[in-house]
Amino acid sequence: MTLKSQPTSEMLYTLVDLYEKIGDYPQELRTLNRIELAEGKNESSTVRKSFIYMQQGDTAQAYQEVRDLCRKYTDDNRYRLLLANFYIQGSRNADAYHEIRQVLQRDSANDMAHALLLSAAARHGGLLCAARYGHCSWQYARVCTGGGHVARGEGL
Repeated sequence: MTLKSQPTSEMLYTLVDLYEKIGDYPQELRTLNRIELAEGKNESSTVRKSFIYMQQGDTAQAYQEVRDLCRKYTDDNRYRLLLANFYIQGSRNADAYHEIRQVLQRDSANDMAHALLLSAAARHGGLLCAARYGHCSWQYARVCTGGGHVARGEGL
């Protein structure tokens, strides 16, 4: 009689890499799900799964993966910014701004949030200057074409 051993996480990650190389996305997702069952949801598996869903055109599931990570680690701003970045890539500007704004309300000095906000603004035709009353949005933010008057955290 032979004993069947459970694969280690290292073995499963190797399988994930192999499935990615041959383009077998369903098996790659299945293996990532197995890893998450054993280790719990983490940034690495979530990002990989989200990219796979994006490649398959399933943006709703890609966003859901990252939202689930945000719900699991509610106090970790990195995951909100990861979600904001995914939203920016998908041109979901209002959703991206909402996530960035939540981070800045918790940590107004968060460099990554400021950088992401400026990066997103630059992608969409100019620099965003936040409204002075703290209620700016992508739709109502003033777009600057230069002048360098975007102060760090101004109005956020």
